[in-house]
Amino acid sequence: MFFKSRGETRDKVEVDSDTLQVLLSEAYGNNVSWSGIGALKNSDIFTAVQTIAGDFASSPVEVRVSGEASEDSDIQYLLNKSPNDYIDAWHFKFIIAANMLINNCAFVQIIRNSKGKPLALYFLRNSTVNIEQIQGEVCYSVTSDAWGKAKILEARDVLHFRMFTMDGFKAYSPLYALSKEISIQEGSKSFLDSFFRKGASFGGILTFEGAKLSPEDRRKHREEFNEGYAGARNAGGVVVLDSTMTLKQLEIPTEILRFLNSYTFSGAQIAKVFGLPLGKMGIETVNTSAEQANLEYLQTTLYPLFSSIGSEMEFKLIPHPERKYTDIGFNVDRLLEFDPQTKLKIITGLKKDGIITPNEARKKYGYKPVEDGDKLLVSLNNTTLTNLEDYQNEKARYLPVKGGENKDE
Repeated sequence: MFFKSRGETRDKVEVDSDTLQVLLSEAYGNNVSWSGIGALKNSDIFTAVQTIAGDFASSPVEVRVSGEASEDSDIQYLLNKSPNDYIDAWHFKFIIAANMLINNCAFVQIIRNSKGKPLALYFLRNSTVNIEQIQGEVCYSVTSDAWGKAKILEARDVLHFRMFTMDGFKAYSPLYALSKEISIQEGSKSFLDSFFRKGASFGGILTFEGAKLSPEDRRKHREEFNEGYAGARNAGGVVVLDSTMTLKQLEIPTEILRFLNSYTFSGAQIAKVFGLPLGKMGIETVNTSAEQANLEYLQTTLYPLFSSIGSEMEFKLIPHPERKYTDIGFNVDRLLEFDPQTKLKIITGLKKDGIITPNEARKKYGYKPVEDGDKLLVSLNNTTLTNLEDYQNEKARYLPVKGGENKDE
């Protein structure tokens, strides 16, 4: 079990940031910014996290009772309007999704009244939470709860959001699979940045004709020459050499520069790991429409995220007897309605087929309800098989009788 029991004691060793950087460099190479909050320094990862967390935060939570959306649910109010007195609902949901994507998981403390009803939700920093086991029960040891105090919280009072997990508790971020790709991308960017900061000068070889120089003399001449010519300060300047000196400029192959400047493999890998269409990462695609890409994005990326978070909220926020007929989901109408014309077509079709009432259709556009607008409209050409059979039997009663036939037979 990855969490420790309450009776177990472990020595806590503080590691300063410089030492930690050295340890990470030994394990992962020089580019270790792919993990944690430092990963946001990479523009592709920033785009992926901002896109997914933003779409999640912009999707309203729906509490459904026996399949019908509840309009006055207290849980829905907490998640869509005011989770607590200090933060709005949009940023609260954004924080949850961003921490799941970057820091493996997210923790939220549930404040309840005397009857166990949720009153407020407070986000807990990952660094303040440890999962422990006390007398066989899983609990959360928090060094700073909603009131800034150290406390042991029962599992029912902590929303523990995580997606990719092997044991139900320890989670892994998509960044776990991107260490090599991000290292290559960051290395190429650093190389290009260094190259152009030096005025596209890649160094050179200074030769003294007929001279045999000691290591100390070579070091001295190199420093003097750098001071007068080399470096970004004097790039493009004039160099003066005497007859004993020859300068050979080192050049980097242009093919390597073109490769590094057009390197998109890591961007595509980041999009794949996060489940994003390439178009959302600024990578051009062919034979794929925006509608198809957005639908795939909903199915493969957002729906698993919605399901994971909704399942945890149902388990912790809804009393056990009510879970049989109560569900927590997310409204994705905004993501399905790609443009005003498509939205109008969808709503018109739903109204025409008798799925929604005229007033429900008007509500989608912010119009006031009208009289008799709560009645479903259906086409006269549509009916049930039973009604069709009754209609045919009734019609047969009035068909004219052919000659020689007895109508009563």
